[in-house]
Amino acid sequence: MSSLNIKSLEEISFNDSLKNHNDIHSIIVLLVERVKKIPNYSDLNMNVDLIVYICKLIDQILVDSKLKNIDKLKLFIEIYSQIFPETSEKELKTIKAIIEYMHNIKELLPIKTNWQKIARRAKSFLKVILGVLSLS
Repeated sequence: MSSLNIKSLEEISFNDSLKNHNDIHSIIVLLVERVKKIPNYSDLNMNVDLIVYICKLIDQILVDSKLKNIDKLKLFIEIYSQIFPETSEKELKTIKAIIEYMHNIKELLPIKTNWQKIARRAKSFLKVILGVLSLS
């Protein structure tokens, strides 16, 4: 066993899908750690501002990493589920609706839209969605 050269293994890099998988995993770990640094982050489940913040982090890191063909919603759900593992399917469905709504607004608003406007509109949308869900 002592004749093994472990350093030579480090020289072998990931290719294609393994590299992509590894990069995505690294992004998830990084963003989960970043959000968990927020004081009392556990009190922010279903907080629209936190949802917007995570979306902005994902957008920025994907631009920086130059990864292509990444399902941002799937990535968001993976990150969010690790931050708040107790999140129910109903809550995840609501979060997906909020994100889709924000993307629709973003397409309708000028390119230089500020995220606070999107957050305000998402909050009002959330109130409508939660009102509808409570009626059913």
